[in-house]
Amino acid sequence: MFKKSIFGLLLISTLGICSQITYLKEDVGVIRKINLSKNPVWVAQITTNKGKKVLFCSPKSMFEFYYRPHLFKEYEATSSDDLDEILVTDYKSLKAINGRNAYYVYGSSKTSPSGDDLVAFEKKIDAKNFASNYNGKRIFRFSKVSFALIELLNGDI
Repeated sequence: MFKKSIFGLLLISTLGICSQITYLKEDVGVIRKINLSKNPVWVAQITTNKGKKVLFCSPKSMFEFYYRPHLFKEYEATSSDDLDEILVTDYKSLKAINGRNAYYVYGSSKTSPSGDDLVAFEKKIDAKNFASNYNGKRIFRFSKVSFALIELLNGDI
């Protein structure tokens, strides 16, 4: 059984099959209750270690949840340690990418349905080109996006 599991994981990684963000036409994001299907380029998702999927209308909203999952008791996550898979939509390709490996453009003239936001990209060159074309101020990796930056984007500080 163990060998079959390892073979399955190797096959999946070799074929490049990755997780997808799936939602229904009427689904809304957890934080802002904005319909996801109207702005699919911004959609993000977190899966908890209990297998619960949490949908967001933007990367900014996803980070709000990431830093304070304990506020959403229904997902049974008390800290970021309880969060497994993080997916964001690559702004250029529109495919789901690993949010922890993404590049996030801050300060651009493009806004999400929730206002000022972080624009996600799989490739650094795409993030640089976007920042150049849309007045992006900085490019961050996941670990450098602080809760204070999210508060700034929300106008809280």
